[in-house]
Amino acid sequence: MKPRVLHVLLLALVVALLLARYPTQAQAQAQRDRVTIVVLDQSGSMRYDLPERRPPHKASDRLGLRCSAARLLADLATPNDWLGLVKLESHDDQTDATADRTAEVLLAPTAMGTAAARDQFKAQLQCDQAHNNTPIADSLQKAFALLDALAQSRGSDSFEGRVLLLTDGEPAPQGAAQIREIDALLPRFAAKRWMISTVGLRLRANSQLRGIELLQKIAGTTRGQAYGDVDEPMRLQNIFVEFFAEQTGRSLRPGQPRDLVPNGEHVVNVASYAERIDVLVAKENPQAAIKLFRPDGSEVSATGDGVELFSNDDPFYAAFSIAAPAKGNWSIRSDQATKTIVNVLIESDLKIRLDHPAALRASNQPLELSARFYTSDATGQDAPTTITDADVNATVTLRGETATVALHDDGLHPDRAANDGVYSGTFTASATDSSGEALSASVGVVAKTGDASYTDTASLQLVPVPTIDLGEAGDSLRLAPGSPIDVPLYLRLGQRPVDLSGWTIRAFQMVAGEKRRIATRPQADHFVVTLVQLPDDLKEYSFEVELIGVEQNEGLARELQPLALRVLFQPALKLFDLPQARMPVGAPLTVRAALLRSFDTPMPLSTPLQLNVQVNNNPAQPIVDVRDDGSGTFTYTYVPQQPGRYRFTLLP
Repeated sequence: MKPRVLHVLLLALVVALLLARYPTQAQAQAQRDRVTIVVLDQSGSMRYDLPERRPPHKASDRLGLRCSAARLLADLATPNDWLGLVKLESHDDQTDATADRTAEVLLAPTAMGTAAARDQFKAQLQCDQAHNNTPIADSLQKAFALLDALAQSRGSDSFEGRVLLLTDGEPAPQGAAQIREIDALLPRFAAKRWMISTVGLRLRANSQLRGIELLQKIAGTTRGQAYGDVDEPMRLQNIFVEFFAEQTGRSLRPGQPRDLVPNGEHVVNVASYAERIDVLVAKENPQAAIKLFRPDGSEVSATGDGVELFSNDDPFYAAFSIAAPAKGNWSIRSDQATKTIVNVLIESDLKIRLDHPAALRASNQPLELSARFYTSDATGQDAPTTITDADVNATVTLRGETATVALHDDGLHPDRAANDGVYSGTFTASATDSSGEALSASVGVVAKTGDASYTDTASLQLVPVPTIDLGEAGDSLRLAPGSPIDVPLYLRLGQRPVDLSGWTIRAFQMVAGEKRRIATRPQADHFVVTLVQLPDDLKEYSFEVELIGVEQNEGLARELQPLALRVLFQPALKLFDLPQARMPVGAPLTVRAALLRSFDTPMPLSTPLQLNVQVNNNPAQPIVDVRDDGSGTFTYTYVPQQPGRYRFTLLP
């Protein structure tokens, strides 16, 4: 590979070129390093047919294109990228009983900021030999140990740890035992937030269906990407480039296989907003020489303007990185016939962003997703820009399963307005977790405009939001007249009660044609809403309640939920107008009472009531039967004969 920058005598120019390629120290420190352990399958099935298998196994990657795809990661690496390498192949050591299940570390995580480091990584990738079995469990254990050692030496918060696992088969030997070991290891990766992304190669073609399921589980448990099963080794470059694009935020223009005839050309259109392009050409013919031409027809050379990467020494790919590329059609040509796949990475002003997704969302409510394009304004800050003809799709990965949601800018629900540049859609989980525990979800968005693709990702915690239930109150309350209408409300997930911590409520009631907020309070295991008493003849009460998350549930809410309640007031006796102050002995005292139907409305009675009096702590004594005076009110004049405390009771 030729040097990336032109060696010149002018020191100032050398410094300028280096600064263009590499960020300043302050910029580098502002970005967390990305540490990737590549676990690459080198077992015998990669290179050799295995007719003894049933069904017979065809060699997955006889040419070793997987090594070229991995070498490209080193060519693309930035100073913030560290790469390590684990060889997924068992040993031949007959003296070691565990050799058949032991992988090998070829390179500990190494910063890729120098040409020497990149060359060291690429030199370890040798795919001309492949032997033995597939110790996936041990390879992942070694990858974890490499990341853990780095975390202990420099702190786990100083880097983002990832594993990229490629294999063409199921764990062997002792597959069941290896899977148990993998199952025990995955929670440790998840606890460290070290993602494992997985790639299968010809698994389906070679009837390794359990291998597909295992790779999906590994990626899902650690919140990595499951890139699926690749049918042709040449397509591996697409996967490795996509992996790199997701880590760096570059936009990917993925390629498809196409035949390139001698002196034929493949055209790549570059828009005006592109600040840098990486043109990555996978080729099947190792003898074919790939050349790149600018829009003005001049050939790109290692020393040309803006050339930061010129790599053509790998037999199966050529890579070119151009800063400040000219707008227009760039041409790729070959001197020999070959099948090619052209991937283009773009750094540009244009980017897609998930529109401020809250980190905490409800798992049992529709999840509204929206995204829009941004460019940099004069101050370097992201500013929204309106692009209305893009194809935008979101993915939501939950419980190891990924769903795709189309986002639209058509003004239909949940999109608020058509052609405003905001693309929206709704995801609904297929099942709700009633445990109340938070679920982790990964959300991604891919937007395509023209022939360029832009991506963004976010991580969410999904928590079930309880429903509000009248609970033990049912749909009716029986109250004494004049009692406060206190309505108990319970939180439930299904039939299971939910603790009040992390939640509060607001309640509203229509009073005299006005929507009023009414009193609420927590009480033990439920909330209490106090309704405003309405006219006597109104028995049906309607009100609305809103559940709001606080503390650990901040940002969650349940929309206003209407509730209806039947309030039945039972008639009750009431004594009133009794003086509370001291009175002289012998002064007449008027005792008034009534049987209330509701609130302050008396109920006439034809039968007398018994009035009792209790003086101090003596037993209560009946005084007299008192009768209704026709208005529903009972009146009696009593003259106290001795000093003390008098207590009156009225009995039917």
